Amino acid sequence: MLLLGKLNALGEVEVVAEQPTSAVFRNGKRMIRVQFHNLAAQSTEANLRFRLYQASGSTLMPLNEVRPWKTLTLAAGQTVLESFEIELPSRAPH
Repeated sequence: MLLLGKLNALGEVEVVAEQPTSAVFRNGKRMIRVQFHNLAAQSTEANLRFRLYQASGSTLMPLNEVRPWKTLTLAAGQTVLESFEIELPSRAPH
């Protein structure tokens, strides 16, 4: 399973990729950590959402709808590390 993030902050907030996209396996709770950086010269607010995908060698299939996570306010040039726990299904839907 693959977890991808999406931002709604007009391109002012970037996901800092210190490591590859989080790949997690099924059945249980997993802690996901991600860094965000404000590129703007002023404070900005990002409405964060996420969606869980199942990945195989040739396909990427969403397992659920896009879910709201949190609203994050960042000062100019600020970088923050955020984490959240996600419950993974025991098996993918057919």
